Amino acid sequence: ATENYKLKSIVRNATLRV
Repeated sequence: ATENYKLKSIVRNATLRV
């Protein structure tokens, strides 16, 4: 469950950078 949170954080950061 913790890994999913980290993965979502990275994906969100990538989309925010765009």
